[in-house]
Amino acid sequence: MTRFPLVLLAAVAGCKPATAEPKSSAPVGSAVEESGTAVHGVRRRAQVDAPVVVDGKLMAFLRFGEVPATLAPTTSPLDGKPKARYYRLGEYLAALGVDVARVRAVHVGGNGHRFASIEGTELRREPNRFLFDFRLERTGIPRTGWWTSGLKNTFRVDEIRQLLVYVDRAVPALHAKRSCYAGADDRTCSEAIPYLEGTLEKGTRLYLDGRLVGQVKRRRIGADVAFETSQGGARYDLGKLLQKHGVAVGAAASVELTAGDDLVARATGAEVLSARVSFGLPNHQHGRIVVGLPAAFQAPHGKPEERDVDITAVSVTTAPARATTQRALVAVEDASSLASADDLLTLATAD
Repeated sequence: MTRFPLVLLAAVAGCKPATAEPKSSAPVGSAVEESGTAVHGVRRRAQVDAPVVVDGKLMAFLRFGEVPATLAPTTSPLDGKPKARYYRLGEYLAALGVDVARVRAVHVGGNGHRFASIEGTELRREPNRFLFDFRLERTGIPRTGWWTSGLKNTFRVDEIRQLLVYVDRAVPALHAKRSCYAGADDRTCSEAIPYLEGTLEKGTRLYLDGRLVGQVKRRRIGADVAFETSQGGARYDLGKLLQKHGVAVGAAASVELTAGDDLVARATGAEVLSARVSFGLPNHQHGRIVVGLPAAFQAPHGKPEERDVDITAVSVTTAPARATTQRALVAVEDASSLASADDLLTLATAD
């Protein structure tokens, strides 16, 4: 079987001056000095995608390929082109299981660990105001799509690097001048995510009805998921892996496999179990798996054949009624997330 590598694209944008915000006494963790080398190293070791954290619990990663199936895109009054490419922030949080009626604040992290903030009352009062989209519409860095005039905090970020939501925990203070979580000496910005449980990891993500239920790490898979192939190599059972994370695979209406932001395979849970879909764990991939995709699960308009493909996320939907949108399958050979870096640069330049 042919294995298709995954190539990712990142972009950087600047920030605007900050405005003051009241302080609280909530802890933010240890400070990390923000040098260019330190930031580069931390991002390489940790997670370059935007984490969505609620009261310290990792709920999702904000990227187009992992937006819950229950969300339908909408248009923005700020966009001259009336194209439905935006999502309402409140609806997105609700799809993750967040009780929006109880949200105290949302801190939107941009570049340089600087944060814009939205009061819970503001989010509820103007649900159609707070929109976000993705730079290349169906891929790319998530971006804010709202104006900040009239808000309690008028500091604005463009690119979304972190989305931190506070419901039950005290809202941490943002530095009045730097718009960041202050380090121990109050002169540097901390990279620590307040209240974070554990650490951010890179492995393939597993979602159930839009909410993250696990990430693949070799040390956590377990021997009960593994089996030996006729060639003597080790493979793992995808259905059993999902079951270990509390997913009733056999009853699932849909299991979708995403490479980058491209949906490259779809099947019912029963079909996944029947085909005994397997995956491999290449060395030095930080838990990102390569799944043997049956031809029947792939886009019929492409060149479907059984093949190993790098998979970023596996998303399970329990009932058809939960899915308001159904994304089109992308042929594996046409997936932009499997393109060369030059191809991705061309896409970004053309935006």
